[in-house]
Amino acid sequence: MAEAAFTRLLCHADAAEVEAVAARLGAPTRAGLVAGALGGPDALLDWMYAHGDDIDRIVLAGDLEFRAKPGHLTRYDSPLWDLYRRADPETNVLLYQPDSPLMCRLILAGGPPGCLPPTERVTAGLVPVGPVRVHPALRARLLATTEYTVLAPAVVAADPDLVRHTLHTLGADGRLTRAERALALLRLWDLEGPDAVRPWTRDLDGAYRGLHRQMREALDRPKVRADVETTILDAARPEGFVRRLRAIEDPSRSRLSPAVNRIMVAPHTFAWGPVLDAHHRSPLFSDDVVCLVRRYGLDHAALRALIGVGPDGRARLERWPAAEGADDGDLTAALLDACGPTRTADAPAAADLVAEAAPAWAFLENYVQAAARPATQRHRRERFAVVDAELARLVRDRLGDDVPGWLHLARLGPEYPGTLPDLLDAASAAAADGPDPAPPIWADYLRPYSHDSGRQRHAALCALLRETAPDTIARVAAHLPPEFTADLYGRPGGADVDAALLAAGAPAIDVGIFTRPRTSPQVRERLLRDPARLPALRRTLIAIAVEDPTARPSRHYRDHYRATVHESLHAYRAALAVADSRVTAMLAQNTLHPDGADHVRENLGTDPSGVIARADRATPADADRLLADTITDWEERARAGGVVALLPSLGARGFLETVADPGWSTILAAHRAEPLSVKALEVLADVRPDLPEEPTRALAEHAGEYCDLAELARHAWPLARDLLRAVYPFLGRRRSAADWPGLITDALTDGAVDPGQWLRHGRPAGMVLRTLTDAPHGVVPRAVDEALDLLVDTYLAGSPDAWTTAYAMLPDFTGTVSELLSTARAATGT
Repeated sequence: MAEAAFTRLLCHADAAEVEAVAARLGAPTRAGLVAGALGGPDALLDWMYAHGDDIDRIVLAGDLEFRAKPGHLTRYDSPLWDLYRRADPETNVLLYQPDSPLMCRLILAGGPPGCLPPTERVTAGLVPVGPVRVHPALRARLLATTEYTVLAPAVVAADPDLVRHTLHTLGADGRLTRAERALALLRLWDLEGPDAVRPWTRDLDGAYRGLHRQMREALDRPKVRADVETTILDAARPEGFVRRLRAIEDPSRSRLSPAVNRIMVAPHTFAWGPVLDAHHRSPLFSDDVVCLVRRYGLDHAALRALIGVGPDGRARLERWPAAEGADDGDLTAALLDACGPTRTADAPAAADLVAEAAPAWAFLENYVQAAARPATQRHRRERFAVVDAELARLVRDRLGDDVPGWLHLARLGPEYPGTLPDLLDAASAAAADGPDPAPPIWADYLRPYSHDSGRQRHAALCALLRETAPDTIARVAAHLPPEFTADLYGRPGGADVDAALLAAGAPAIDVGIFTRPRTSPQVRERLLRDPARLPALRRTLIAIAVEDPTARPSRHYRDHYRATVHESLHAYRAALAVADSRVTAMLAQNTLHPDGADHVRENLGTDPSGVIARADRATPADADRLLADTITDWEERARAGGVVALLPSLGARGFLETVADPGWSTILAAHRAEPLSVKALEVLADVRPDLPEEPTRALAEHAGEYCDLAELARHAWPLARDLLRAVYPFLGRRRSAADWPGLITDALTDGAVDPGQWLRHGRPAGMVLRTLTDAPHGVVPRAVDEALDLLVDTYLAGSPDAWTTAYAMLPDFTGTVSELLSTARAATGT
C-alpha cells in the first residue's frame, strides 16, 4: 500500500522533482515502487532507465506499464529493446513475456547478433543460434510449463532439451502450428543432426503428415530444406496471420478466449491492411480487436477503418461487447491506451475516438463501463479527461438546452448506426422537424443495479446528460423513467444537479429520488409531505408494502417481505387514493388485521384495523385525512420512545427512511441508559446519514477487524459514519477486513463518502492515497487533485529528504495526509 500511496504523491510533482526524488530513493526502493504500484509518473521510469543501475533495469524489463508504453515493443530503437541488447541473462528472465513472442524467441535462441531490426527471416523464426546463455531460472520455468503462450517460442531455442520439451508438450495435441513444428525440427537438425529429427517425423497420418513427409525428404536431400523454409516464410506473412485468425473464429467461441491471443504467438508479420480488409468483409470479434490494438497500436486511419462507419453507412464493428451481452469496458480502455492527447502519425487523439466510433450508443455504453473501473493508470485518467471534454463540447455545441432534441436523442440513440456527432445532429434535426417524441422506455431495461444491457443502454444517455447544465438535466429527466433520475441524483460533486432535480417536481423524478438508497430521509419526508408530489409516489408506496421489497429505499431491508405497520398505513392510504381494492383487501387481511399478533407491538398504541374500518365507510377526502392523521399519530408515538423497541426487530422500517427526525433525543437517552444492540446500531447506520456521534462511535468500536474505522471515529466521526454505511451493507453481509481498501473505494464510488472530506480527514494517510487512486475516473473531482497539488507544493517541493522521509513513514503512519506531509517536512528541518 505504501508504494501505491507514494506513487500517487509523485504524480503531483513536476518531472525535475521526481528525478531528484528518484536519485535519492535508492535502487531497491525504486524497484519496490515500480513493482508495487501502477500509474507512476513517466519521469520516474525514464530516470530509472537513463540513470539507474542493474536493479532498476531488471525491474523495468518486467514492468507491464513500461512495456506497454507506445512503441516500446514495436520500435526496435526503444528502451525496451535496448535492454534486450544488453544481453544480460538475468534481465532476460523478466524481458521474457508473452507480449513479445519475437523477443522471447531471440532470448531463447541465445541473442544472435544482427537480428535487429528483424528481417523477414528473423520475423518468421528462422534465427541463428547466439552466444547468450539462457538463465537457469528461465530454463527451469519453461521445462515446468505446458502453457502455449509461454512455451511456444522455445521451438527455436538453442537448448535441444527445451526444443524437445516443446515438441512433446505442445506438438502431441496439435497446439503448434505447422510452421512452429517445422522450426522446432529444423532447430533440432542444426543442434544434433538429422538423426535427432527422424523420430519426430514418423507420424504420416496426423495433422502434421504433410510437413513430416517434406522433412523426411529434406533429411535425405538437404536441398529440399529450402522448401521447408519457404513454407515457414509464407506462413509468417500478413495474409497468413489473417488466414489463421479467420480459421479459428466462430460465433460460438467464448469471449474469454480471444483468437488473436492464440495466433499472435506464432511467428508472423503484422500489417493493418490485410486485417482491415478482412474486417470489412466480416467484422472481427470485439475481443480480438482489443488484443490487436493492445499489441500493435494503431493510427487514425486504422481507428476509423476499425470502428468507424463504412461507405454503406453501417458501423464497421458490429459486435461491441454490449451488443454481445457482456460489457467490461475493455475495448474502450484498449483504444484509449493506444491514443495520445493529440493526433500524431503513429496514434490517434483520444478525441478522435469520440468522433469516429460507431455505433455511437455502443461506444458510449462501453465507455461508461471503462470509466467505472479503477483508474489507477495515470495515462488512462488523462485520456478519460480528454474524452469527457470532447463529450461536453459536442453536447454543448450540438444540443445544448434543447429538451426536444434530447428526447429525440434518447429515442434514436440505441439503434442509430453512425457516430456520435452525426447522432447529435440527427436528434437536433428531428426536434426541429417534429413534435416531442413519446417517452423512450426500453423494454429490456430492468431495475437499478442490474447488470443487464438495458442498464448499460440508459447509462449511455446519462453519460451525455451529465455534460449539460443542471436545469437541462432536470427538464429532460422529467420525461424519462425514474431509473434515470436514480442514476443522476446523488452523485459525487453533483449538488447543483440534485437541487435542480429536486426542484423540478416531475413525477418520474420524484419516484427516482425517493427510491434511491442514498437519498436522505429529510428529502423523502419533503416528497411525502407535499400534497402535489404525493400522488407520484403512490405506486411506489404500494409496491413496498405488498408487491416488491426491492422497491424499498433501504438496501438493508430488501430481503424482508413482511411489511411493517408504518409501510402498510402509507400503502393503504395510497391504494384508497387510486381505488385499488385488491391492495386494500390484502393489507386489511395481513399487516393491518387486528389478529396480526406479531404486529401488535408495532401499532404503538394506535388501532390500525379500526382506522381502516372507518376509512372504508368515509368519503375519499375524509378517509385520506383519517389515514394521514393516523400516520402522524404513529410517528409521534415512535419519536416518543416506540422506535427504540422496534429497532432490533426492523419494525421501524419505513419510518426511519422517511422522517427528518426519528426521535434522536429519545434514541440517545435510551442508548445512554443501556447501549443499543449492534443490530439496532447497524439498522440506524444503514438508513440514517445523520446518525449522531455517540451511536456512530459505539458501532465503530464494534467494527472488529476494521480497526482503522474505530480510530477514524475517534478523530473524524462524521466521516466514520459515512463509512459505516458501507461496512454494513444490505442483507447483513459484511466485507472481509482484507477488502477494506476495496470497501472504501466502493463507498467513494457510490457517493457514500465525499472524496474531499476523505482527503482532509481520512486516515491512515496511506489508505487515503491508495483509495483515491483506485477510485474510478470521474469519482474524484479536480478539486481533490488541486488540494493534493497544494499539499505537495507546501510540504515536499524542493526537499528530496522530505520525500524520502514521507515514504519511510507511510507504512506505520496513522494520521491524515496533511499530517504525514507536514511531519515529514518538519522531521527534515527544512
